[in-house]
Amino acid sequence: MANEKFDYERELLRWEEYMLKLRKKYCSTPAGFKNSKVEAAAVRTYEESCARFRKSRSHQIARNYTPVEEPFAGRETYLTLMRQMLDSHSGPVILYGIGGVGKSALAREYIRRNKNCYDCVLVLTYRHSLQDVICDDGQVPITNMRYSCDTYKSKISYFREKLRVLKEIAETGRILLLFDDLNAEKDKNLHAVFSLPCDILVTTRINPDLWGQKENRQIHVMGLRDKSEKEDFFRIFASGNKSLNVEQKNLLLSCCEETDWHPLDMIFRIREMFELPSVYPSEKKYFLADIFRRFSLSQKEKQIIRELCIMPVQGIPISLYIQLSGASREHINRLTEYLLIQKVWTSEGEEEMLSMHPLIAEAALKIFLPDSKNCQKLLWGMYDCIYDAWLKTYTENQRVEPYVLALLTAFSRPRGWLMKPLEAMVTFLWIQGYSKEARAYVLKLMDSVEKRYGEKHQNTGEMALRVAAVFFNTMDYERANYWYFKGYEILRVCRRENIAYYHIFSRACEKLAQVYSSGGLYKNALMFFDMAYENEVLFEEASGGRAYYAEHDSAICKAYCQLGKVRVLLDMDKIQEADRLYHQINLEASGFYQNDFHGHEARSVQVLLMVKKGMYEEALKCCDSLLKRTCKYRGNSSKETLEVREQFADICVLRGELANAVMEYGQVLEQLMEKYSGQKEWIKRILGKMNRI
Repeated sequence: MANEKFDYERELLRWEEYMLKLRKKYCSTPAGFKNSKVEAAAVRTYEESCARFRKSRSHQIARNYTPVEEPFAGRETYLTLMRQMLDSHSGPVILYGIGGVGKSALAREYIRRNKNCYDCVLVLTYRHSLQDVICDDGQVPITNMRYSCDTYKSKISYFREKLRVLKEIAETGRILLLFDDLNAEKDKNLHAVFSLPCDILVTTRINPDLWGQKENRQIHVMGLRDKSEKEDFFRIFASGNKSLNVEQKNLLLSCCEETDWHPLDMIFRIREMFELPSVYPSEKKYFLADIFRRFSLSQKEKQIIRELCIMPVQGIPISLYIQLSGASREHINRLTEYLLIQKVWTSEGEEEMLSMHPLIAEAALKIFLPDSKNCQKLLWGMYDCIYDAWLKTYTENQRVEPYVLALLTAFSRPRGWLMKPLEAMVTFLWIQGYSKEARAYVLKLMDSVEKRYGEKHQNTGEMALRVAAVFFNTMDYERANYWYFKGYEILRVCRRENIAYYHIFSRACEKLAQVYSSGGLYKNALMFFDMAYENEVLFEEASGGRAYYAEHDSAICKAYCQLGKVRVLLDMDKIQEADRLYHQINLEASGFYQNDFHGHEARSVQVLLMVKKGMYEEALKCCDSLLKRTCKYRGNSSKETLEVREQFADICVLRGELANAVMEYGQVLEQLMEKYSGQKEWIKRILGKMNRI
């Protein structure tokens, strides 16, 4: 369709330019400029719009790696060679060698010493492919660029476009890209990425000859060789711990010789020596195979390693990890002393992070085999953290995003008996805008729940409602309706497992009421809202008073049912009846306004009621407050925010504030085109409203 490529902002600017010319040409008419001062203000407004338009299309790298101080010994020869190679600008410099030999540390030291030579430095962790690295907007954030399958159709097209933009940015400044742990034997995009006009550093554990790179751009990083390097190592890593007697020094020398002066292995030996002195067989040269066996780890310490190895490579804040896992600082500190995990502060110095070297994490994945069963405490900890995510602000939830994604990635095959924490994480995903990921995981979870509990079980019915919610909130209404009806039918015939059944069945009835209402079947909608209300009452009676289920409160849920009926009555133009029912709802007594976002539905219905009664000024003020609150809790581009913004624009039209209406419709259209280009009917509706102004 032609509308798919419609650029609203560009067209609006052209229209503004045309209007300026017309007003100037016909200045003697009422539509023209009254005086030169008015004309100058209009021109200034137009120029500001042009500047904003250009800024919205400009691209810059939105992150700059800030190196932290860390112990570093020797390696001056390597650093000098790296500087010479990068100054020649003839391709990437590749540091290769066995794991733990110091390639990444060497690259970071180069950055520390030369950071002032660069406008921007990015440290990128290789995962799966170079296409994934470049397309990862977390690792390579560029202003005014974000992956959307609707906008770019595929990761391949987004990758090509992002490379083009990176090339343009690099041509205006000096950029350094460090690709850390690039351990793929083949990558079809190697040449394209390495051809970027940037300084590129690569660390890898494989021979770069496999990539066909120039031999004179390779640096084979090996264990310490120079006497000065070894002396630096002992000064920083050994003598700094405590005074060594002759016997201890000889033992250390023996250990270092056995490791072929392998830096990371030597550090482990030193730490181990002071905790549990022993000499290990000379054949154990490589730390990856036996790194954990050489420490006397308690079960709790092993569990920490098991959990941290599935966290994002950048690590997790210590306070958050302790909250999720219940781990003790004592065990964390012990593992830190062994260097199995490390504590670092963020570049802003805001919070202390726990992280694990990728190689150690790789070993932990093989040895401790984390799965949803042996990590269920962590999953339930995450549930306690996010079960009420829809009542928290978008910014609050952002802090937890990487860890929810990491857990669902690690446990890609869900277990039905862990339905509760897993479905809470799926809900969290769509709340934060991860629609594709939420849809993919929730269907797998549904299948697992059905296999465990059977087709006609309370849990299966509840899970079907969750599947429906995911599709509904990603605006796939046809499939959402299918799952809502399926969930209702399962719950209607299944056995009641516990008193929570009444609340779950109430939610099913409420959702069907909303489906019927959207289809114009208002009598059915009213009937199902009544059924929902009655089942919440049964829930309270069975509980002996006001009842709770996860983040749901029976009193608030009853209020939601009544508000739903008010909406239906307004759609039926029964304004007086709707007004009477609305004022009968005791929102204050139910605690409806104790949380900012609980009041969203009440305020939304209030706006509709005001509009129906012709109270446009009051409706506009209430809708403006509602819009600000929705942006705070759901972000500026969520479905809920766009719906409220459209409603705000509609009221502006009713009040005759056409300029404001055009601006608000324009913002809705811009977000729809960028984020939800598949919503053709919605886009068509907005365009129609704009054309009628």
